[in-house]
Amino acid sequence: MIGLFRENQATRPTTPTRESERDLFVSALFPPQPETGDKPKPGSDKATSEKPAEKKADAPNQWTVKGTKDGGITSFGMTAEYKVSADEFKKANPKIDPKTVEVDKDKTFTVRHPTTGELDEGWKVKSKEKDGSLTLTRDYTMDLKTREGKAQAGLVQGMKHVPDSFLKKLDEKVKELPPNLISSLERNGYKIIAATNIPEAIPALADLTPRGWPKDLSFFESDGTHDSVSKRIIAPMRMGREGSAEPVTRDNVVLHQVGHALDHAHGFLSSKPEFVEAYNKDMAAIFDKRHPIYKYFSQKEENAGRQEVFASMFGVALGKPENETDMDYLQRHFPNSLEVVKKQMKEIK
Repeated sequence: MIGLFRENQATRPTTPTRESERDLFVSALFPPQPETGDKPKPGSDKATSEKPAEKKADAPNQWTVKGTKDGGITSFGMTAEYKVSADEFKKANPKIDPKTVEVDKDKTFTVRHPTTGELDEGWKVKSKEKDGSLTLTRDYTMDLKTREGKAQAGLVQGMKHVPDSFLKKLDEKVKELPPNLISSLERNGYKIIAATNIPEAIPALADLTPRGWPKDLSFFESDGTHDSVSKRIIAPMRMGREGSAEPVTRDNVVLHQVGHALDHAHGFLSSKPEFVEAYNKDMAAIFDKRHPIYKYFSQKEENAGRQEVFASMFGVALGKPENETDMDYLQRHFPNSLEVVKKQMKEIK
């Protein structure tokens, strides 16, 4: 199950299962859409690789290729846009009155990053809204391994030392998603980044603890996470620090993180009234309140528990939960949440 901090999500710490994945069919839930003219199907290789390349380089919240470097490296860049309320801005910049802030390309401010929960510097004010909120921007860059042909513009990219075999494995995993969900990830600017470990891709997470985890653990021990601000889903090859690292064995963790990404990208589907009602009904019916899954799904801070249930039901709906051993428990105890998530998944455009 997922879960880390605020809008960042890592996975519930459990013993990785080595059981093979269930090969359940999702075609009945997500029937292929008829093609019109020469338009490629959203789930085809042509669609997933070419569509991102068509985006304008200056479009906000979209990763674009900026150039190449020696050693088989391609540089990507993105300008993230993030809206904060006047109160949120004031908390992160206590000496500054939000009402006096002007749009200034040279002046930077601090915000509480929703993924790390830490103060994040380098944000610029793009605009001030009538309700007092501010739209902030910050530039992100990544140096990634150059991929051949159309794959260079695709959803899956990798850090320099990630082998091609691991990237191709992720490519195949992404193809298990229904076409409408792949298209949504592309439109919302997401990249799935393969890395040796999570801090290699997002160094700021190195000394932080995932949401809902014991304080003595860090993102080095996590096998997946998601950052809604920089639009990155991280898929590590290994978990653990140098000298004690082990291979990631749960292939479906990345799909769980995709569930988190889509939840955020579509205005928090996990906070929609129909899902909140289903979640509350399912949680109230669980007798054993001491079960570790129940406790993990009970997190209240920033609706973390509901977000974790959504991402978990996302995996169950695909027939590919993070942990095969959790499948029976999740289906028996969260039938209402599962039905709502299936409906929401079909409605994603």
